[in-house]
Amino acid sequence: MSSIREQVVEAVKNRLSTISTISGLTVERIRARPVKPADMPRLVVMEGSQTRIDEEPGLKIFRASIPILGFVKAATDGALGTAANALYAATVAALEADKTLAMGEVTGSPAGPIITCTEGDCEFDADDEDGHAPAMAFALTWLVTYQTSDVDPSAIGI
Repeated sequence: MSSIREQVVEAVKNRLSTISTISGLTVERIRARPVKPADMPRLVVMEGSQTRIDEEPGLKIFRASIPILGFVKAATDGALGTAANALYAATVAALEADKTLAMGEVTGSPAGPIITCTEGDCEFDADDEDGHAPAMAFALTWLVTYQTSDVDPSAIGI
Protein backbone atom coordinates (compact mmCIF):
# COMPACT_ATOMS: atom_id res chain seq x y z
CA MET A 1 0.00 0.00 0.00
CA SER A 2 1.22 3.54 -0.69
CA SER A 3 2.12 5.91 2.12
CA ILE A 4 -0.51 8.18 3.64
CA ARG A 5 1.50 11.12 2.28
CA GLU A 6 1.25 9.73 -1.26
CA GLN A 7 -2.47 9.19 -0.77
CA VAL A 8 -2.89 12.79 0.46
CA VAL A 9 -1.01 14.29 -2.51
CA GLU A 10 -3.00 12.13 -4.93
CA ALA A 11 -6.23 13.15 -3.17
CA VAL A 12 -5.35 16.83 -3.72
CA LYS A 13 -4.86 16.12 -7.43
CA ASN A 14 -8.14 14.21 -7.58
CA ARG A 15 -10.06 17.07 -5.91
CA LEU A 16 -8.59 19.54 -8.41
CA SER A 17 -9.63 17.25 -11.26
CA THR A 18 -13.26 17.97 -10.30
CA ILE A 19 -12.97 21.61 -11.44
CA SER A 20 -15.41 22.13 -14.28
CA THR A 21 -15.55 25.93 -14.42
CA ILE A 22 -12.24 26.39 -16.28
CA SER A 23 -12.54 25.27 -19.89
CA GLY A 24 -9.74 22.99 -21.10
CA LEU A 25 -8.09 22.67 -17.68
CA THR A 26 -5.50 19.91 -17.30
CA VAL A 27 -4.45 18.74 -13.82
CA GLU A 28 -1.26 16.74 -13.35
CA ARG A 29 1.36 15.79 -10.80
CA ILE A 30 5.04 16.62 -10.97
CA ARG A 31 5.91 18.33 -14.23
CA ALA A 32 9.65 18.66 -14.82
CA ARG A 33 9.42 20.44 -18.18
CA PRO A 34 8.28 24.06 -18.61
CA VAL A 35 4.62 24.83 -19.13
CA LYS A 36 4.15 26.65 -22.43
CA PRO A 37 1.09 28.74 -23.30
CA ALA A 38 -0.15 25.91 -25.54
CA ASP A 39 -0.31 23.74 -22.38
CA MET A 40 -2.56 26.19 -20.49
CA PRO A 41 -4.73 26.33 -18.47
CA ARG A 42 -3.02 23.84 -16.20
CA LEU A 43 -2.62 22.94 -12.54
CA VAL A 44 0.43 21.01 -11.39
CA VAL A 45 0.48 19.39 -7.95
CA MET A 46 4.08 19.18 -6.75
CA GLU A 47 5.80 17.46 -3.86
CA GLY A 48 6.47 19.81 -0.96
CA SER A 49 7.85 19.66 2.51
CA GLN A 50 6.34 18.08 5.58
CA THR A 51 6.91 18.60 9.27
CA ARG A 52 6.16 16.20 12.10
CA ILE A 53 4.16 18.32 14.54
CA ASP A 54 3.22 15.73 17.17
CA GLU A 55 3.90 12.15 18.18
CA GLU A 56 2.18 9.89 20.67
CA PRO A 57 2.21 6.13 21.19
CA GLY A 58 0.67 4.64 18.04
CA LEU A 59 0.43 7.97 16.20
CA LYS A 60 2.44 10.60 14.32
CA ILE A 61 0.92 13.86 13.08
CA PHE A 62 2.39 15.69 10.09
CA ARG A 63 1.72 18.96 8.29
CA ALA A 64 2.42 18.71 4.58
CA SER A 65 2.91 21.81 2.45
CA ILE A 66 1.70 20.85 -1.01
CA PRO A 67 2.60 23.34 -3.76
CA ILE A 68 0.01 23.77 -6.49
CA LEU A 69 1.17 25.64 -9.57
CA GLY A 70 -1.45 27.28 -11.75
CA PHE A 71 -0.86 28.47 -15.32
CA VAL A 72 -3.14 30.55 -17.56
CA LYS A 73 -2.91 32.46 -20.82
CA ALA A 74 -5.04 35.29 -22.12
CA ALA A 75 -5.58 37.20 -25.34
CA THR A 76 -4.30 40.42 -23.76
CA ASP A 77 -2.15 41.46 -20.82
CA GLY A 78 -5.20 43.10 -19.26
CA ALA A 79 -7.09 39.81 -19.15
CA LEU A 80 -4.33 37.91 -17.33
CA GLY A 81 -5.36 38.87 -13.82
CA THR A 82 -8.95 37.83 -14.43
CA ALA A 83 -7.90 34.46 -15.88
CA ALA A 84 -5.38 33.78 -13.09
CA ASN A 85 -7.82 34.76 -10.36
CA ALA A 86 -10.55 32.57 -11.88
CA LEU A 87 -8.23 29.54 -11.80
CA TYR A 88 -7.05 30.42 -8.29
CA ALA A 89 -10.64 30.74 -7.03
CA ALA A 90 -11.67 27.44 -8.66
CA THR A 91 -8.64 25.73 -7.11
CA VAL A 92 -9.39 26.94 -3.59
CA ALA A 93 -13.11 26.22 -3.96
CA ALA A 94 -12.46 22.64 -5.09
CA LEU A 95 -10.17 21.94 -2.13
CA GLU A 96 -12.36 23.74 0.41
CA ALA A 97 -15.43 21.82 -0.77
CA ASP A 98 -14.19 18.69 1.00
CA LYS A 99 -11.76 19.32 3.86
CA THR A 100 -11.18 15.56 4.12
CA LEU A 101 -10.08 15.34 0.45
CA ALA A 102 -12.59 12.47 0.15
CA MET A 103 -10.39 10.40 2.49
CA GLY A 104 -12.70 10.48 5.53
CA GLU A 105 -12.16 12.30 8.80
CA VAL A 106 -10.17 11.19 11.82
CA THR A 107 -13.15 11.89 14.08
CA GLY A 108 -15.80 10.93 11.52
CA SER A 109 -16.96 7.69 10.03
CA PRO A 110 -15.28 6.11 8.20
CA ALA A 111 -12.11 7.31 9.89
CA GLY A 112 -9.42 8.71 7.63
CA PRO A 113 -6.03 10.34 7.95
CA ILE A 114 -6.98 14.01 7.40
CA ILE A 115 -7.12 16.22 10.47
CA THR A 116 -7.27 19.62 8.75
CA CYS A 117 -6.49 21.19 5.42
CA THR A 118 -6.36 24.86 4.57
CA GLU A 119 -4.98 27.43 2.19
CA GLY A 120 -1.46 28.73 2.75
CA ASP A 121 0.50 31.39 0.88
CA CYS A 122 0.01 32.23 -2.78
CA GLU A 123 2.17 34.22 -5.19
CA PHE A 124 1.33 35.37 -8.73
CA ASP A 125 3.78 36.18 -11.52
CA ALA A 126 3.26 37.31 -15.12
CA ASP A 127 5.41 35.85 -17.89
CA ASP A 128 6.87 38.68 -19.93
CA GLU A 129 8.73 36.52 -22.44
CA ASP A 130 8.32 37.75 -26.01
CA GLY A 131 6.95 35.57 -28.77
CA HIS A 132 3.91 34.01 -27.16
CA ALA A 133 0.51 34.88 -25.76
CA PRO A 134 0.40 36.69 -22.42
CA ALA A 135 0.69 34.15 -19.60
CA MET A 136 0.56 34.17 -15.83
CA ALA A 137 1.32 31.65 -13.11
CA PHE A 138 0.60 31.29 -9.43
CA ALA A 139 2.12 29.12 -6.72
CA LEU A 140 -0.36 28.20 -4.00
CA THR A 141 0.63 26.22 -0.92
CA TRP A 142 -2.06 23.88 0.40
CA LEU A 143 -1.50 22.82 4.02
CA VAL A 144 -2.71 19.37 5.03
CA THR A 145 -2.41 18.02 8.57
CA TYR A 146 -2.70 14.25 8.65
CA GLN A 147 -1.91 11.29 10.86
CA THR A 148 -0.09 8.02 10.37
CA SER A 149 0.85 5.10 12.53
CA ASP A 150 4.03 5.72 14.51
CA VAL A 151 5.67 2.71 12.87
CA ASP A 152 4.05 2.48 9.43
CA PRO A 153 3.67 5.55 7.16
CA SER A 154 1.12 3.68 5.04
CA ALA A 155 -1.25 3.06 7.98
CA ILE A 156 -3.52 5.38 9.92
CA GLY A 157 -2.52 5.93 13.55
CA ILE A 158 -4.57 4.74 16.50
